[in-house]
Amino acid sequence: MSVVWLLEAPRQIEESLLYTLVGDFPVRAFASIRNFLRIASTSTSGPKVCLLRAVDFEDDLDNFLLVFHLKWPSSRLLLVGVEGEKLPGVSGVEYLQVKNLHEIAFYLMRSESSRDEKSHFVHLGDVVLDVESARLKLTSQADWLYLTPKESQLLKVLLKNPESCMSHQDLSELVWKGVKVSPRSLASHISRVRKYLSGSSIQIQNVYGGGYQLTLHSSDM
Repeated sequence: MSVVWLLEAPRQIEESLLYTLVGDFPVRAFASIRNFLRIASTSTSGPKVCLLRAVDFEDDLDNFLLVFHLKWPSSRLLLVGVEGEKLPGVSGVEYLQVKNLHEIAFYLMRSESSRDEKSHFVHLGDVVLDVESARLKLTSQADWLYLTPKESQLLKVLLKNPESCMSHQDLSELVWKGVKVSPRSLASHISRVRKYLSGSSIQIQNVYGGGYQLTLHSSDM
């Protein structure tokens, strides 16, 4: 999992992006641009992704952007803010404004899964699955839901094959690696996974004749 570099002024825990990200990503945090540039100048490699709480550093933003892009032209910089915070109008910079801070972590997980084929995150619609840790997060909630390893692998297969009928044999081979699993046991696993997805845009439907199909009821693929 990539280390996220974060620039954010100190604030109360419930308003802190640092507090929100810790536990989902390893974070290297800086409280000032001066401190960031001083420490960063000694780093042998730049950040893969850097988040800057735009409202905290508006006065120094132009100089920071100049130095950042000169030093790490291939690094990703994201100016972030929550609803009600002003985001400066600077061209050529990626912006993200959200209703709740936990949506930023969700966005980063989705983004990493899209950019990195080796990422252990799998996302579809408003769902992100952390396969490595067997946990699931929905856009609408801040907390992780924890799955068993088999439930996680089962959901991974379904998420990677949306709108496709996956037969009992398909799922047995991909999830249980050929070990014989009864239809009742598989149905029980599917039932639990459905409960985890309750309230999301994703549904798992029974297919006539045997099998299951994951369907996304959203334009956000």
